[in-house]
Amino acid sequence: KKVITCNSYDTSALHTTKTMASFPPMPLLPITSPETIDACKSLPLQPSDIFICSYPKSGTTWTQHIVLSLIIADRRYRFQKENESIKATSNQNITDYHDIDYVHVSDFAPFFEIDAHWDLENKRLAESVRANHD
Repeated sequence: KKVITCNSYDTSALHTTKTMASFPPMPLLPITSPETIDACKSLPLQPSDIFICSYPKSGTTWTQHIVLSLIIADRRYRFQKENESIKATSNQNITDYHDIDYVHVSDFAPFFEIDAHWDLENKRLAESVRANHD
């Protein structure tokens, strides 16, 4: 599961079958290159991927925290239910639950269109980003 954040004035590309190439050019921040936008277009997606899309300065970090809180709560719930099932059927030791490790919410929900989050040579998310995702 990938949780990715993007600031965009038009998030319809995430909800249609259109390709990103069919949309008009957008202004890029100095931390975003055309190569990164090309890499974004080719990111393989899974049904469990989550995109946090918002207008700039509209509470993106707050929304990232809400989404991450929901994911952590779900993981804790699933862990508890799994351990209750194991405990009920066997005498196995139950492992400890470990929360998602992060310093800042962007470690878990990185901004999609920032150069530093990509391995542009291989057109994939950087290892540091992939390490925080299932």
